[in-house]
Amino acid sequence: MSAPGLVLPVVETAAPAAVALLGTGTVGTAVWERLRAWQGTPFGQRLQPVLVANSRLICRDRLVPDTSLPALLARATPGMALAQVTSALGETGCRIVIDATAADAVAACHADWLARGIHVVTANKRLNRDSSGNGSCLMGSMEPRVTG
Repeated sequence: MSAPGLVLPVVETAAPAAVALLGTGTVGTAVWERLRAWQGTPFGQRLQPVLVANSRLICRDRLVPDTSLPALLARATPGMALAQVTSALGETGCRIVIDATAADAVAACHADWLARGIHVVTANKRLNRDSSGNGSCLMGSMEPRVTG
């Protein structure tokens, strides 16, 4: 049975979210394994890893989650600059940084990434101990804003 005159909206599929994973220890490995488990599912199709890095290595090419993390890191290049995170994510679309580190330098970037519209997922507790005030800035950015 169909309703006369019913027009269904055309649903455009958005481009997958660009994901940067920082940290390849226990937490980072668990995140990567979750991305691998989601491959071939609708949820997995919505996430596109564009960067995986730790304090020594960075990989930006051929990031296919069906590759194991050790295999991915085996072809990574030495050196990591946090500026590469923003450039790897691009300027538009949904962009996500997953901070699986305990690094002060990475935590110090959270507020800037948020200001650029990049989503930040983290268990990094360094912001709570940061004497530079970044934690306060980050917490302040989460306060509700009333407009109008």
